[in-house]
Amino acid sequence: MSSPCHRSIQFVQRQSGGWLAGSSIASLEDLLSQGHSTAPQDDRGDVNVTVAPTCYSEGSGTHTCTVCGTNEKVKLIKIDHTWKEWVVDTAPTCEETGYRHHICEICKEVEGEETKALGHNWTNWNVYPAGCETDGYRERSCQRCGAHEEETITATGHSEREAVQENYTAATCTTPGSFDSVVYCDNCNEELSRTTVELAALGHHFIDEVCVRCGESHSAPGDGT
Repeated sequence: MSSPCHRSIQFVQRQSGGWLAGSSIASLEDLLSQGHSTAPQDDRGDVNVTVAPTCYSEGSGTHTCTVCGTNEKVKLIKIDHTWKEWVVDTAPTCEETGYRHHICEICKEVEGEETKALGHNWTNWNVYPAGCETDGYRERSCQRCGAHEEETITATGHSEREAVQENYTAATCTTPGSFDSVVYCDNCNEELSRTTVELAALGHHFIDEVCVRCGESHSAPGDGT
């Protein structure tokens, strides 16, 4: 004859180092409300283990109600892997993946995985500026592996400044003058062009027979002087 508090307990789950009775029909709280009683969670005495569960298979045992003394067969559900610390087999580098593994303390299964490449740890760029006609470059290196990277900086080209006058020679009444029109680069000050500009002679400008520019006298025709 069944006990007044009898209900089938089908599964037991390990918790806090002991075994906790559970049921596919009702929760543990529901079983207890029906009159069943179990030992505390951390007391393994509530389940007599016949076949211990592993990470891959269920176990079995018996459970005794502490109220009515009924013994029931129970299944012990599979337990989770208990992994040890990761062991690095191949350390990753800046460009290459690594590999690591760990071992389950219970079943000794080995699980491994690739680890991501670290990527370079670059220094700041060292910059060597470009000139108007010559390329520059910039470079940096990895502080982890020493890899070197270099990039070209294209020449900027000249930037013309406004033309200036040099070697100026003023024109006179009778002789031409000249000057050099010179263009320099605004970046490097290199002379880019030089053009000589001729200035025509000014010619005399007489007032009262005297050139107001050069002071030359102008004698009237037939005055005998």
